[in-house]
Amino acid sequence: MVRAGSLTDLITLERHDTASDSWQPLALVPTVWAEVTAQGDQQFEFRFRYRSDLVDLSATEPAMRIIHRGRVLELINVMESDDRTLLVLTGRGHRVEVGDLGSTARHTTIWP
Repeated sequence: MVRAGSLTDLITLERHDTASDSWQPLALVPTVWAEVTAQGDQQFEFRFRYRSDLVDLSATEPAMRIIHRGRVLELINVMESDDRTLLVLTGRGHRVEVGDLGSTARHTTIWP
């Protein structure tokens, strides 16, 4: 069970709409309070109260993303607790390789 006091971060869940080729907030309560844990390498775990529309990865088709503190994270995993009181989503930031045209050096920046 998730204790209300640990749900300190507001996140927004968005689904990709292929017809309009745009991102739309989920129809049913798109913004939820979650407990957020950094996993390293731009990966985060989001724990929040159970909801029946997100029980596994197939429910996220064609694509979903998480907006957390202005950052866009790709949804890569969905886990449901045995007693159906908790959902855990794993999101990952995108890495974009950027070449420096003035030299042969390359560096990685986080998008967006």
